[in-house]
Amino acid sequence: MSGMVARIQQTFPAGLHHMWRTLGDNANNPMGMHWTGIVFGLAAVHSMGYWTTDFLVVQRVLAAKDLRSAKMAPIIASFFKMAVP
Repeated sequence: MSGMVARIQQTFPAGLHHMWRTLGDNANNPMGMHWTGIVFGLAAVHSMGYWTTDFLVVQRVLAAKDLRSAKMAPIIASFFKMAVP
């Protein structure tokens, strides 16, 4: 791990972590957010995008034979997606 950090510091002496170095301290952070808010906030945004714009689910809904089948497609698909983790 220290070798990787040393190589990054050698390659990019100015640093690429200037936006992330203050996330552990709310007082010094210009956004006023803790890192947990960013991580869980991004997870919520990404998961909503994944669940609502998954191509396979959207195609199933558009090809459904009636309204009930269209409403059940995301529910059935979510069961199989949640079974994996």
